[in-house]
Amino acid sequence: KKLTYGVTKDPEAQFSTWSKAVETLVVMTTSLKMWCNRSLLSAVLKHCRHFIDHFVRHGMPLVERLFRKKRIGCVDLIKNLQMATRFLQTICSHSKISQDVSLANNVPLLKKSLEVLVFRVKAMLAANDCLDAFVLGNLKNRDLQGEEILSQASIEEDDEGEEGEEEEAAESDVDLGGEDESEEHELAEGDSAMSIEV
Repeated sequence: KKLTYGVTKDPEAQFSTWSKAVETLVVMTTSLKMWCNRSLLSAVLKHCRHFIDHFVRHGMPLVERLFRKKRIGCVDLIKNLQMATRFLQTICSHSKISQDVSLANNVPLLKKSLEVLVFRVKAMLAANDCLDAFVLGNLKNRDLQGEEILSQASIEEDDEGEEGEEEEAAESDVDLGGEDESEEHELAEGDSAMSIEV
């Protein structure tokens, strides 16, 4: 069933359907941490881009329309979608690190879609005077199981003498450049990620 935005359609029913669709996307993408093979990764990279594009075209106008009435529900929907997009970024990093050409061919279009989503969410929050709830950070490199991968840049930084930070209790996965690091995030270095706080 095609899910499209329309002013004459029931917004509550559409919102409920989008919430279920996003939950399903999160379950499907995060299940790849346990069951992972090349064909599944290729399918996820190909088809999640279409889902993200469709959400930007038809889901975001609905979320923008309902944001003033259902702020917490809308933020929860975006946060759920964010879990899937973070793992999609991890898959993009994995395809780059493994140098798998068939996977890497899908990465630029998916990253463009993810970037459009980030800016669309930021614009929605700015329009509703909630820009303080939006945090943009750089992602750390992670493998598919969620373990941090040291990139060459981070190895060089470690060699220069930042050894005191190794035993940090609640380490954040997002480098926010000195801002609040109390939340834990699963992200990959060099890519942008959004975080929304209410």
